[in-house]
Amino acid sequence: MLAIKHAFENGASDFQIYGAMGARADHLFGNIQALAYIVSHGGTAVMIGDKDRAMLLPAGKYHLPKRKGYSLSLFSYSEQVGHLFVDGTKYPAADITLTQSFPLAMSNHIESDNGADIAFSSGLLLVIESER
Repeated sequence: MLAIKHAFENGASDFQIYGAMGARADHLFGNIQALAYIVSHGGTAVMIGDKDRAMLLPAGKYHLPKRKGYSLSLFSYSEQVGHLFVDGTKYPAADITLTQSFPLAMSNHIESDNGADIAFSSGLLLVIESER
C-alpha cells in the first residue's frame, strides 16, 4: 500500500501488480482491497499471477480479449453490480444483478474469437481470469 500511495503521489494511475495472487488467502484479500483503493482514487489496476489475473472495474463498458485455456469469473465487490450485460461468452448475461452474497457468474468462458464485452451501470465488478 505504501508503494501504491507513493506511485499515486508521483503521478501514476495505471498499475500492474505482479506476485500478488499468492498462496495465502489473507494476502490475496488484502491485495484485492488494494485494487479497490486504486480504483477509488481514479486509477486502473490488474493483478497478474502465474495462473490468474484479477481486475476491479467501476461501472462502464469493457472488452476482454479471449485468453485460450482461461475461465472468466465475475463477482460483485460492492453491495451489488446492476444491469450487467455479458456477451461473447459461453453463458451470456442480459440485464442481471450480482450481489456480494450470491455468486452467479463463476467459471464462464470467452468463446468468441473477438473476446467478451461487459457492461454494467452500477457497482464494482471483480473480474478474475483463471487458467483451467
